[in-house]
Amino acid sequence: MEGVAAGASVGLALLGDHVVVGPSTRILFPFIKLGLVPDWGLLRSLPQRIGVGRARHLVFAGAAIDGAEAVNIGLADELVDDDAVMTVALERAEAFASLPREATARIKARFRAFGRLDFAQDLDAERVDQVACLTHGEFAEGLSAQLGRRAPRFIDGTPGDATE
Repeated sequence: MEGVAAGASVGLALLGDHVVVGPSTRILFPFIKLGLVPDWGLLRSLPQRIGVGRARHLVFAGAAIDGAEAVNIGLADELVDDDAVMTVALERAEAFASLPREATARIKARFRAFGRLDFAQDLDAERVDQVACLTHGEFAEGLSAQLGRRAPRFIDGTPGDATE
């Protein structure tokens, strides 16, 4: 998030895997002051990121916070110089895009399910995920890369490509 972020831009940013901000970034939660309810999924993504209590405070206070505070409370993941926000965000997106698709999708699904499964269900989901990943070509590529002391190539057409 660069500059001023409010409304849909905050909602969209919080749907991402990694939020980068600068020191002068201002994140606004003006909804209550306008007689509105937060939109673009904010009443789901905001508490997931920072907890219900802190989310409640920001929304009912109609708060505005800067980049450093956003990182401090867990709303953003990384604080960089203002002129580097977009460059770093693109670098992080590229790094996320190179991750193994199968394992990444399963990890994200498990995070979304957090708190909705009891311990036995969570362990069962873990078993299902591990079997699926251990038998997927991405694991073969990851292990081969580890043993060969090289970076894995999950999405470039090599054996173990996520598109198999």
